[in-house]
Amino acid sequence: MEQHPRQIVKCVRDVIVLGGMIATVNGLVSRSDIGWLELNPTPWLLLPVLVGARYGAFAGLLTGAVTSALIAAMHGGRSVDETKAFLQDHPFYFSALVLMGYLAGECGRWLSGSKNDLASKCKQQAFELERMSAELELQREAKHELQNRLALHNATLAGLDDDLRKLVTG
Repeated sequence: MEQHPRQIVKCVRDVIVLGGMIATVNGLVSRSDIGWLELNPTPWLLLPVLVGARYGAFAGLLTGAVTSALIAAMHGGRSVDETKAFLQDHPFYFSALVLMGYLAGECGRWLSGSKNDLASKCKQQAFELERMSAELELQREAKHELQNRLALHNATLAGLDDDLRKLVTG
């Protein structure tokens, strides 16, 4: 799926706004548990999931990776070794952030594909309905014209309808 520059800007804006909202709530509620590691599931999952569902698997994967890196950097400590140790202590937490962003993107792509298929089928059915309505109108006009001609010759249409039914059925 090709990303347009406008979509990329919207994606970055959404990440910043939603991430800022979650960080603000995290800061207000629990300063001692940055990243809400004690919660299960963490509200930080919302960020990659919503971005992935809206902008695709790559955007969700990238958002999950960036979110994981920021939480690990903020929680892990000042040194790289402390951050690595922190990452090793919580592998499922950080892999879930990345994986859920990717999965939400794939689900969003699948659902939009289904939506597009349904839209094309709907257009095709509408076209077919319009074509059949036009054919029905032509048949009605032809029948009306035939009734007029038969009336001129004092013939009944009932006999013709019966003959047509016999031909069609059999």
